[in-house]
Amino acid sequence: MPLLPNREPEIAESLEAIFGATLNELHTAMPARVERYDSANQRADVKPVFLRVFLDEDGNEQTYEYPIVTDVPVHFPRGGGAFIHLPISVGDLVLLVFAQRSLDRYLETDGKQIIDTQDARRHHISDAVAFAGLATSKNKVSVSTAADLIIGLEDGSGELHVQPGGKFYFRAKGGAATPADGDALVRLSDLQKLVNWLNKTLLPAIKSITVPTGTGPSGVPINTASFTDAPAPTASTIASAN
Repeated sequence: MPLLPNREPEIAESLEAIFGATLNELHTAMPARVERYDSANQRADVKPVFLRVFLDEDGNEQTYEYPIVTDVPVHFPRGGGAFIHLPISVGDLVLLVFAQRSLDRYLETDGKQIIDTQDARRHHISDAVAFAGLATSKNKVSVSTAADLIIGLEDGSGELHVQPGGKFYFRAKGGAATPADGDALVRLSDLQKLVNWLNKTLLPAIKSITVPTGTGPSGVPINTASFTDAPAPTASTIASAN
């Protein structure tokens, strides 16, 4: 039986194998599940929810789970001296984005300086940043109106709506999606006027009230009411109640 001639792989096949192996180690973005969250440092341990798929030496497809990625910085909207922090919980979904270069040295700075990463790794799984709130078709939030800025809870128990023009209102669970005709919308300036009136007029009037001493009809002694000064409320300390 004649021997078959040796067959060298085609250049295209070799390049495909090389590029395939390279891309298999190139991480760009993937969803993950929060396993632990440190609110003080805004860092999370997360579990990627994709399986890694590759071919073994025999050409058989193999899969395995990615390990938990620890101490991942969690991104929240922030800028101009303001921020929004979300109460991240175990099981929440995030989108992992993998930095082009190592983040180790950058995360130890104030972020304003141009630095040499001093590390050759690229798109490595350990250089992930988690963006909170990745939704699927089965866990998307219910938006009552598309025109407002809404800060709310997923169970619908409470929402703060800010409308174009600066008016805002609170919507409790079961309430109308938008304010009904005749509902009072509140401006921050109006709320501040109310606070000023309380501080300057109502509180001094209450403090000036005295109750005569003596004995009441049931024989219980009546003492003069005592009012102590307390910090005056401000607009930022007033909370709405359902």
